[in-house]
Parts: sequence; C-alpha cells; structure tokens
Amino acid sequence: MMYMIIALAALVCLGGSPNGNWESQELLRHKVEIVVLQVNVLDENGIPIRNLSAKDFEVREGRKTCKIESVEFVDYMATGAVTATAGTPEGRRQFLLLFDLSFSNLTGIRKAQQAGLYFLQQGISANDLVAVATISARGGIRLLCPFSPDRSQAIHAISTLELADQLRFRDPAGFAFDQELREIEDMLKKMEESGESDPALEQLRDVLRMSQASARDSYAGVVANYAVILRIMAEGLNGLRGRKNVILFSEGFDQDVLTGQNLDDLARQSEAWQNLNTQSATLGDTRAMAGSQGTVTDFQKVLRELSHGNAVFYAIDISRFAEESGDAGQMVSTSGAARRRSGQAALLQFADETNGELYANLNRLETALEDIARKTSCAYLISFKPSKQGKPGEFREISISVKRPGLRVRHQRGYSFEKLYSDFSPAEKQLQLAEFVVKDLSGGGIPFRFDAVAFDGNEQYARLPMIVEIDGPVIAAAPGRQGKDNIRLEVYGYLLGEHNVPLDFFSDFINFTTKEAVDNLEKSGIKYYGLLTAPPGSYKVKCIVRDSELGMISAQTMRMEVPDFGKRRLHISGPVFIEMRGGRLNFFNNVKLEASGRLEGRPVGYSYQWGERTLAPAVNPPCSAAVPELVFMRLHGLDTSAGMPKVEMRFELVGEGGQARQVSPKSLVDKKMDAGTGTLDVVLQFGLGELGLQPGQYRLRVYLTDPVSGASAAAEAPFIIP
Repeated sequence: MMYMIIALAALVCLGGSPNGNWESQELLRHKVEIVVLQVNVLDENGIPIRNLSAKDFEVREGRKTCKIESVEFVDYMATGAVTATAGTPEGRRQFLLLFDLSFSNLTGIRKAQQAGLYFLQQGISANDLVAVATISARGGIRLLCPFSPDRSQAIHAISTLELADQLRFRDPAGFAFDQELREIEDMLKKMEESGESDPALEQLRDVLRMSQASARDSYAGVVANYAVILRIMAEGLNGLRGRKNVILFSEGFDQDVLTGQNLDDLARQSEAWQNLNTQSATLGDTRAMAGSQGTVTDFQKVLRELSHGNAVFYAIDISRFAEESGDAGQMVSTSGAARRRSGQAALLQFADETNGELYANLNRLETALEDIARKTSCAYLISFKPSKQGKPGEFREISISVKRPGLRVRHQRGYSFEKLYSDFSPAEKQLQLAEFVVKDLSGGGIPFRFDAVAFDGNEQYARLPMIVEIDGPVIAAAPGRQGKDNIRLEVYGYLLGEHNVPLDFFSDFINFTTKEAVDNLEKSGIKYYGLLTAPPGSYKVKCIVRDSELGMISAQTMRMEVPDFGKRRLHISGPVFIEMRGGRLNFFNNVKLEASGRLEGRPVGYSYQWGERTLAPAVNPPCSAAVPELVFMRLHGLDTSAGMPKVEMRFELVGEGGQARQVSPKSLVDKKMDAGTGTLDVVLQFGLGELGLQPGQYRLRVYLTDPVSGASAAAEAPFIIP
C-alpha cells in the first residue's frame, strides 16, 4: 500500500484504453467485398412489408444471380435503443430537404418551410440524418446543414434558408456550433404559440426575387444551368454511403419554354437525330434542337448519376400556392394551368429517373411528408457479393426482386466502386468528413493513437484535452505521394452527444513544406494537442486524421464520462504517462488558446502545465528498463477544511487476459496542492520496464479510497512492453 496526504473526486473517465473501449468499423476503399443495399418493399397501397426473409429476395447483376450473404430488417421508428443494424453507414435513413429558390413562389416556399419543420418534429427518428440545402440560379447548390442528427441546426437552416449563413461558428465539415442553436427548438415553439411574425420573411422574399430575376433574361439558359448545378450536387451525394432520400420542394421548370416541346418530345427527337432519322426530325430544326437536345441530355444524365449514387427524389409540387396568392414564381408567359402541367412534368422526371415519387395538387404539404415517412419507416439491408472487382468509380447495375406477387421493390439501381480521392470535388471532401463525424466509420491508412481526459474547468464546462500521436514514417512513405516536400495533414477532434450529435470540435492543418521537415517526420512522428469542452454528461470523443493529398483518412472513437467538478466527489484526471522518449515532433500550437469567439466563456488553459514547464503526455507508450516512467495525475474532491486527509492509494498492472499484480511507484517526484479548488497534482516515477514483464499490452490502474467517508475512485492508462 502507498499512503499519501491526498483526496479525490467523482466519475472515472471511461476510455483511453484501446482494449475494449475503442469503437471501429473497417471501411474498405476501392475494393468491394460485400455490397450492402437498403431495400424498401411496399404493397399495392404503399404500405411497407415487414415479414420477408432472405429466401424471398433475388439479386441479379446482369445475367448473373448474386449470392445473398444476409438480409436484416430495420424498423427506423421503433422506440427504445437504436439497433446495431440501423447504426451502420448503409442502414441509417438520410433525408436531404432541398428548397428550389429559382422555380418556386414565396407562398409555396413558406408552406414548404412549415412542412419541413413538421417533418423534423413528427416524421423522423432520433437516429436519422437530415441535411438542408437550397438550389437557385443565383447561388447554385448551398448546403446549409450537412447530414447530421443535430435537429437544432436543421431547424435553423429551414427557418432561414439562405440566411442561415449568419451562423458564425462552423467547422470544416459544415456543422454549426453557435450557442443559440441549443435553444432554437423552444424559441420556434414559442413563436408559433404566440403567433409572432417571422422576421426573416421579407429577407427571404428578397432572396427569391434576386434568384428569379437572374432567370428572366434567359430562362432556357437557367434550365440548362440547372443540370450543371445538379451535377455538382450529385458529385457530393454519390460519395456518401447509404440511400439519400431527397425531398425537393419546387414548382418545376417550364419545359415548353425551351423549344415549345416537352421533355418526352425532345427525347424522341434527340434519339431520331442521333440515328439521322430525317422522317422524325427535319434538317430545318437542327439548330434549335442542338441546344435543346443538350439540355435534355444533360438533365437526363445527371438524374441517372443521382440514381447511381442512390439518391431517390420525392418531388413535391408547390405551384398551386402561387395561384392562390397571385405570387407567380415562374418568369414565363404561359398560363397558370399550363405552367403547372409543364412544371409537374419536369418534377415527374426527377421521380421517375430515381425511382422516387411525385406529389402534386396538394392542399397540405405535410400529407406528402407523412407518406414519405411511412414508406421509408422500415427497410431490409441486403448484403451480397459482387460478381467481380471493378475499377475505382465504376458503376454496376443490379436488380432486386421479391418472389411474392403484387409487391413493389424500391432500391438503388446499382453500386459503385469508390473512386480515387484525387477525383473528389471540394463538396465530396466536405461531405466525406461530415460522414466520418456522424457515422461509425474508422477508415484506414493513417496509424495514430489518441487519448482524452476530463479535467476541471469552470462552473459550466470541463476541459477535455486530447493528445494525438501520428506515426510519421508511414505518412512520409505512403505510396502515390507526388512529392516529399509538401505534406499536409488534417486533424479533427469532435465531442459527440446522443445519436452522434456534434457538440464541440477543434480542427487544424499540419504542414511540412521543406525537405528537412519531411525528413524529421520520417524519423519520428507527430504529437498534437487539441481541446474540447463539455458540461457534465456521457459523450463520445472522436478523432479524425486525413491526408490532404492522398485522401487517406482514419477515425477512432472513445466513450467518456465527464463528472460535475462543482461537486466535491473523488475523481482522478489521469493517470497520464509523460513523454520521456524524445525525438517526436511536437505541435502544441493550441496550448495558448484564448477564450474568444466560439470559445468565449469556455475554460481553455493547458491541463499539463507544471510551473514554467509544459509536459507532453504520451498515449500508450512503450516502457523499457532504460528510462523510468513519469505518471501525472490530478486528484479532485479533496476536503481541505481540516487539513489534508490521509487517502489510500493502490496501483495494479493489468495484462491482456485481465490478470492483475500489485506494483508501487519508485518515488513521488513532485506534488502541487490547490486548497481553493480542492485539487492535488502529483507526478510519480515508476519502473514498469524493470519488472520483467512479457512483451504485450498492459494497463496501469490506480485505486484511491478515503478511509473516513469510504468514497473511492479508480482510473487506468495503457502502456506497452515492447
């Protein structure tokens, strides 16, 4: 036993050890061994079928029948804990609420906003991912809220649409961390109850006017540009795993304005022109047809691309509200009825090409959203092996059928092999990062370790310092790198609440721009310090590292309990090994953070400062007889009213099989007491490498007990015997 004049605090930080607390899911890149598809099966009335098994399905790739590995049923609206299946990347429901600001009227958009808010409150489950975007001739595609379980950001985006950019604090993945988002649901509810007018209404009217004004001069040109804008959206969506249910609020564009013909007529003429069938297309029409054919072809191509990427469009026609209010959104001279018919034909094209549905002539938009929620309320996850491997980016068409008659199967048209990162657009890179934040993906290619420990902060927030250690030789020698004098790494840390809602973050770039810097990287590695803050509660802490050039990306997650440091209970921050090896590149550029901007009011002090010395923590360090280990701990919850109490401290070594043996530190190197906060910092020296342990993974576990009150606490940290 070792006795010291100390006392402790409350909850133990769960995590920090790679033995059992890390969460991971292997992500295969380029090579596809198992394809997982989400399939909905409906009866003739659109009611989901729930009692099918693997023997009821058949998957075909061309003429070949694919072997089905498994079929799992997921009920997305089931109460209680979310199933493991629904938490997989392919299994979660994803909705993109897309508001068309060019081909819409103000009254229709306002109705769509109300319906969207209703959908968030009534139509989805807590585990669903929701994104919000606008499409317009003025602004193109604008992703206001990435796919996320965070309802507050989605509600704010729907309420303000393009005005959502007023949010100041966004991370590179597009998530917002403004404090007012946390109370927005209550605020909106109060506004509805009081009948208060929305101050954003006139601003939204101006946004619509500007977007539509740019379309007046060249309506046909805007329609052609629409396909270009949609292709940008397709590039971003296609890289995301799982089905993307796109709910489009729009009047649709007037096809007749292009050439006086609808898309079906133009498609027939396009085919005839390609086959030089002069009986169907006269030479006198060729100039007019050339532009129209290009528009039609581009539009149909991009819809196929969206369908290939598993995007299903539910097109909701909002044109009838323009006629009711006299607020016509279309800048053409056709009559209201004709415009509605033509617009609906364009919206029907969205639905048909992506295996979705058109909702038209509705008095209540919520009816469409209720139907969408019902039809997607459950699904089957079908896993099968591809017929053979393909090239990066290659698309394979498949068909899925059920052997019971009278049932409708809704599934994506095929699957793609992941394309090369060098071909990613900026939108794809951002959405990839957002996907790694909210989904349980681990990736691969960048070996790193990280740990986070809960420290006291202020009355509201605890500090969660994160140490990230990245292996340098693997980074520098990665195949495919163009040059070794310009390496850029991205480091992200996220605090995630229930259902992986992002609550806090940090992000940074580490650049190596000279040969000398890269040589140092090759010889050692990187140690990076980041900081998250959190109120008391249960969380996940996620670290993501990505190579900006090669696209290699890795993620690790640990669970964490953050105690209420305001309550004087025993708690240990640590134990934390201190870096003694040397030779590792240290990037502690966030140590001297200032509490400004997003961090205003947050505690940001460096947790491992010892006087003038900045200690560098080590994650799962190798221990040898050559160098003794230093271990740092902060002990909370000390009762200093009658002096410093005597507290029992006991240490154990725990092996991979759970076997434990008691050990003692060689000495107490230093201690520092703060009677005002009731904390004691201690630095102990151990000789773990001198104990003759077999090579392997171990944990240093500490137990502390107050013999007077009987209160106790325990914590541990991993280390390796090489």
